[in-house]
Parts: sequence; C-alpha cells; structure tokens
Amino acid sequence: MKNNYIAQFLKVISWPILFWIGQFLLLILIGFAYCLFQNIESFPQFINQNSYIVSFFNMIIFFPIFYRKYKKYKNKYQEKIKYPLKIVLFGIFISAFLNELILIIKILLKIEMIVNLNIFLLLNTVLIGPILEEILFRGIVFNQLLEFNSEKKSIFLTTLIFSLIHGNILSILYTFIVGYFLNIIYLRERTLKASILFHITINFVASFLIPLIYVLV
Repeated sequence: MKNNYIAQFLKVISWPILFWIGQFLLLILIGFAYCLFQNIESFPQFINQNSYIVSFFNMIIFFPIFYRKYKKYKNKYQEKIKYPLKIVLFGIFISAFLNELILIIKILLKIEMIVNLNIFLLLNTVLIGPILEEILFRGIVFNQLLEFNSEKKSIFLTTLIFSLIHGNILSILYTFIVGYFLNIIYLRERTLKASILFHITINFVASFLIPLIYVLV
C-alpha cells in the first residue's frame, strides 16, 4: 500500500519536474544559439532581460501537453466564474500585503530593489506564467493528488510543490501563501478560470503596480 502511494505521488510530481527540465533544456538551447553570435559571459544578463523568450517556447511546447492532460478533469468543474470582482479585489489585497512585507524585509536586510517594467517581461509574468502554472498545478497536480489523498492533504501537497519550484526562501514563503489561496479559490469557484484570474491579479500587482509606485515615489 505504501509503495503504491509513493508510485502515485512520483507520477504526480513528474509533471512539474518535466516542466522544470524542459525550461532547463530550453535555456541550454537558447544559450547555444546565443553563443553563435555573442560572448557566453553576457548570456545570463541577456536571459534575465529577455526571459519571455523561454516563456514563449514554454507556451508553445507545454500548453498543448498540459491542456490535453487537464481535459481529463475539466468536466468535473464548471466553466463560469461566480465572483470575478471578489477574486480580483482579494488578489490585489493579498499581493499588496505580501509585497509590502517583502519590501520591508528587503530594506531591513539591505537587499537591492530591482525594478523592471519591460512589457515583454510583464506579458510573461502576468499572462503566460499564470496560465501555464494553473493548468499544471491546479488542473493536473491538484486533481491527481485528489485521486489518492484527502482534500486538505491535496491542498497542502500542491501548495508545497508549487512553492518549492520558485527559488529562494522569500519566493518560497510568498508562493506558499499564494499557492494556498489559489487552491482554495479553485475549489470554491469550481473552475480553473478563477485561479488563473487570481494568479494574474497577484502577478500584475507584484510585477507592475507596486514597481510603478516605487518608481514614481
């Protein structure tokens, strides 16, 4: 029984692992192409400023794969969002609150604030990222976990997996809280469109509104 659970769990996490490996391989391929024309030493800076290139290929490659898998669960949920305005307002509040906390922590730790309002980066963060991640984590991972876990355990595991792929400790803590609310909204609204809307709102506030205020002030 325990071995069967482990096998099922490994099957679930194979999806985010596949996504991570895919992004890594894309970076290698883009880096190889970049080296044909430019110095490899400038590649990290180039990819930081043009990360949307990776996201563009992610959308082309992974969206059809993820959506095909998600269709197995799609019919269990509804199509329309019940309370879109509440989701947007709640997203603005949560994002503003969490980002203000992170700002305070960065100031205390004397971590440099980096502001980048590149429209292509915003497109990546505000649109492509939320759509892909919601299909992957809520549409696939969460629904697969529900097949052999309780609802509460599935929420916790999905949230944990979602947060662990987001890098440094601040990002992990931030995405753990955000990921929890994404799961709750997905369950209550019974549609992936709701969690996508919440995710877009969160990222829009964090990536555009707050940096814009920071620049203007």
